[in-house]
Amino acid sequence: MKISDASDGDPYDKGNGYFTIAEPSLVVTSPDGGEAFIMDSTYEITWCWSCVESVKIEYSTDGGTNFTVVDTTESNGSYSWQVPDTPSDSCRMRICDIDGATCDTSDSNFSIVRPDFNIDAHPDTQCVYAGADTNYHVWLTSLYGFNSPCTLSVSNLPPGATGVFDEPIIEYPYADTSTLTIATADTTPGDEYTLTITGTQMTKGENGIERSTQVILVVTRIVVTSPNGGENWCIGKTQEITWRSEGFSGSFVKIEYSTNVGTSWLPIVDPTANDGSYLWTIPDTPSESCLVRVSDAEDGDPYDQSDDSFTIFLAGDASADGKVDVGDVLYLINYLFINGPAPIPLQAGDVNLDGVVDIADMIYLLNYIFLNWPPPLC
Repeated sequence: MKISDASDGDPYDKGNGYFTIAEPSLVVTSPDGGEAFIMDSTYEITWCWSCVESVKIEYSTDGGTNFTVVDTTESNGSYSWQVPDTPSDSCRMRICDIDGATCDTSDSNFSIVRPDFNIDAHPDTQCVYAGADTNYHVWLTSLYGFNSPCTLSVSNLPPGATGVFDEPIIEYPYADTSTLTIATADTTPGDEYTLTITGTQMTKGENGIERSTQVILVVTRIVVTSPNGGENWCIGKTQEITWRSEGFSGSFVKIEYSTNVGTSWLPIVDPTANDGSYLWTIPDTPSESCLVRVSDAEDGDPYDQSDDSFTIFLAGDASADGKVDVGDVLYLINYLFINGPAPIPLQAGDVNLDGVVDIADMIYLLNYIFLNWPPPLC
């Protein structure tokens, strides 16, 4: 650039370096195609520019045929856009200088979407109800994001039953799980109930969205009938475990027992035919806190266990210390002559199996311990 006296060109001066004469330019960088913008959310519209001081921002929902003005603003390369409720898969963003001589549009379509999700239950076709607390997993498949957890509810439960979810499902993008526990109800085996599980999610615009799924609940039961509490079963003897199946047609069951009222379980047989009976040779695990559990061999549901504890005992172990020795003789002496406590259980002291605990049992134990008689009878 040179400036000089108009009459004779002197004095004058010119620039010390080059400058550029350029055409104004604008390039939309976001959204430029493929994005999914959620309605009622805020996103950054961005662009590159040269020689443009102010711009008009517009968007289209029909692939660029028609445009709606978003705003006019200083051309600083960024604008926070509150996405409107105009869902479409054919959106374009256009940015122009104020006179419209210079423009750029998104290279391809982006989407404006409403938040959405699915609620799924597992198993999602047919569940069994075992007549006890039964758990089902429920999870969220989120298509687009939310700003709050999804709350869950269940309806159409069997009469008297209650359904509780352990926690809400967390927001997108994670497909989270929650556990539904259905508490015991008074039902008839074979009955079917169509449960409705509903999820409610709030969008950023505080518009509630509901989705639901249905689960068929079939009432089935296994009922343990023996041992069912109060029995005294002697180690080494064969006893019959019995149960009945109500509305349950599985071919095989698993049988377990506990010596600590269900805190832990030990195997008896897995699997065995679901025919209602199993002969069990009582193991050497004496305890007054025993239970038996019978369950579907495939997935453990339905199941049932003894209503109350039974006893596994060692014949001759009157003191219930796990062995037969002179201490048990002394225990019987105290019981018979000094009003001491009875054997635990009483059958443990009836070592000659005559139906009573008396001095003959004490003599039997002495002969077994010191004269190599046969072991106490069971």
